[in-house]
Amino acid sequence: MGNALFALDLPHEPAAGKLAEEMLGDARPEFRRTAAWLMGKMAQPEFARCLQQAADNEDAGVREAIARTLGVLRKPELPAAPS
Repeated sequence: MGNALFALDLPHEPAAGKLAEEMLGDARPEFRRTAAWLMGKMAQPEFARCLQQAADNEDAGVREAIARTLGVLRKPELPAAPS
């Protein structure tokens, strides 16, 4: 499901981000972990807020995925290579 949403986001489909946020609230930890991974791949800074709210998740794997994604979202962009 995460790969399908990522493919949907490639043309910047707005629904993909909303679906990823909904996955982060799913009852199944594997869906929450996938949502956090997906948000890192989509790399949209606006995901930081919902990830921070979910950072105290009861599942250790979900917490780790959220921490990794927040690290990705906080990284400064690399300057473009000179052409």
